[in-house]
Amino acid sequence: MRNKSFIFMSLASLLMAAAWLFAAWASTGMTQAKTAALQMNQTEQDLAHFKQELARWEMVGVHALGSVEPVLLDTKFVPTELPKSAQLLAGLYADHGYFNLRHFLFSWNTGNAETNKVATMIIEGEKVFLAQGVPPIVGQAANLFDTVASGTKKEAAR
Repeated sequence: MRNKSFIFMSLASLLMAAAWLFAAWASTGMTQAKTAALQMNQTEQDLAHFKQELARWEMVGVHALGSVEPVLLDTKFVPTELPKSAQLLAGLYADHGYFNLRHFLFSWNTGNAETNKVATMIIEGEKVFLAQGVPPIVGQAANLFDTVASGTKKEAAR
């Protein structure tokens, strides 16, 4: 009889230990599921906010941009023509739009003869032409969308 009691007590202890381990495993899984659900909820809120911002920026872009044209210039200058490079760059950054510079290369090629010196300038980017009625941005660090958005906020506040 004593032996049977010991066997039942051992089995009951093992079952209790297994139940406790299962409860701990389930609790850990539940905590992970809650964390994942909170992260999913936050992601959905962020995505909704991003979609609102994207729609707002698209509206600003429709009103602000006239057109965007790709630019690829590959020019060569002899030393006497080198000051004309400033006029070329000034034309890219004129008031009627903006230039987004993607790649710039300036190299000086010296040949065998003194008359063979040639400067090569390669400029790649895109010219952004503004729609009429959009004020130009003053300052190098200004962003087109920040200026237009702040203008819309001021109009909305009126």
